[in-house]
Amino acid sequence: MNQYDYQKFIYTSASFTYPEFNKTIFSQVPQELLHEDHLDEPWKCDTRNTNSLIENIKHRNTSKPFFGFIFYEETHARYSFNKKNEIDHDYIKNLNYFGLSRKELAPQINSLKARYINAAHGIDMQIQRIISTLKETGQIDNTIIVITGDHGEEFMERSRWGHNSNFTDWQVRVPMVISIPGKSAKKFTQPTSHIDIAPTLLTELGIKNNISDYSLGINLSEPIKKRSIVVASWTDIGIINEFGKLVIPFKTTTQHKNLALDLADNPINADTLIKQMRLIIPLVLTDIRRYYH
Repeated sequence: MNQYDYQKFIYTSASFTYPEFNKTIFSQVPQELLHEDHLDEPWKCDTRNTNSLIENIKHRNTSKPFFGFIFYEETHARYSFNKKNEIDHDYIKNLNYFGLSRKELAPQINSLKARYINAAHGIDMQIQRIISTLKETGQIDNTIIVITGDHGEEFMERSRWGHNSNFTDWQVRVPMVISIPGKSAKKFTQPTSHIDIAPTLLTELGIKNNISDYSLGINLSEPIKKRSIVVASWTDIGIINEFGKLVIPFKTTTQHKNLALDLADNPINADTLIKQMRLIIPLVLTDIRRYYH
């Protein structure tokens, strides 16, 4: 994108240092192009960032291509939302969840989830505004659009609340919609990963060399074979495939109650799962070392 002089409109309602986007995906982007707005109600920050991106799209230099990025914050706890986007009215108005035990939180979890639903609806409305702008300006047919989330959110379906504490489906499954001009619609039921986004986009941008040269992902435009998905938290690596979910701690502490689950997130015998994955585990650990510094 730098080589082809892309205009870059990059926004977050969090911080580019947490997670460390400034040192990873945007490490070659000048600091002045990384716009942070996080000192207000998250839904207000999300709205302002969307406003800015829309203005960029409307008034950009149309002789050059552009890249736009927004990291939305509304769906992170405490699930801030604009009242006009409220669709679930049975939400808790105030909750100091810090220090609450699971027993104390459990009776209030559904009303907390209602806040999350309202916040997610608010983000839907922001995305709709961007897509409408692309249509109105005649750019929808030559713009690739990717919509996804950085993680899921569990509401005690398996006794936990939030994310980054387990590899249950509620925490690791996210929506991912990719619109590529000229491509017919497909629905994927096989497991995919965030790491598939880069090779899918780079292939569309004309990169010809083997994907394995720069990514562990795959091009989602190609048929998907049976594969293992790797997920990670601050302290653990998880391998998910047809046999189940195996947790490999790489620090001395782990939040995981169970290190082996079936695909329905029920605890199973870890020794049995390790034997089933005995050929996969060393390959995963070898691949990870390519990108671990």
